[in-house]
Amino acid sequence: MNSYIRFMENTNERITHKKRNSEKDRDMKTLIKTVGLIMGMITLTPVATAQNSIIYFAQDISYERGMTALESGNYKEARTYLAKAAKQRLTKRQKHQALNNLCAVEFQLGDLSAARETCQKAINISRNKWRTHVLMGSVLIKSGQYEQAEVSYNRALALNSKSKIARKALSRLHHVYGQNVVDAR
Repeated sequence: MNSYIRFMENTNERITHKKRNSEKDRDMKTLIKTVGLIMGMITLTPVATAQNSIIYFAQDISYERGMTALESGNYKEARTYLAKAAKQRLTKRQKHQALNNLCAVEFQLGDLSAARETCQKAINISRNKWRTHVLMGSVLIKSGQYEQAEVSYNRALALNSKSKIARKALSRLHHVYGQNVVDAR
């Protein structure tokens, strides 16, 4: 009987020991999974950052090439690169800059409908940029929409009352196209 009790005690110890070991194993597996997830996150973070950098780097190349072409007077090439830059994943500021410069290029090329559309996109992104309103006013003058041009110039002045550019454009509108502006009202 004594040996039976020892056998049972040994069996209970083994069962208890196995339970403790299985709990330790489970805890260890959980720990390993957690560490694995953390390591995976650490490993993925630089990759995601590198991918974002590549996207912005590509935008910078297109934008820089577009600006270089614009400065050299090659408007067709500038249009191609700036349009490409504007389609990239950009910050709000970068997208506005690309669209604003693309509008200027389209204006220079005489594509007034595209210039107006692009300028409107830039205004929709950032309504508080007075230069974009001045550019829109210039596009509208060329399109013969003098009253709307006056509204754009007045918006620019409302945003920056010290702007000599906006004042000069509004003055020119009244001086050169004055009768047409009055007639449009």
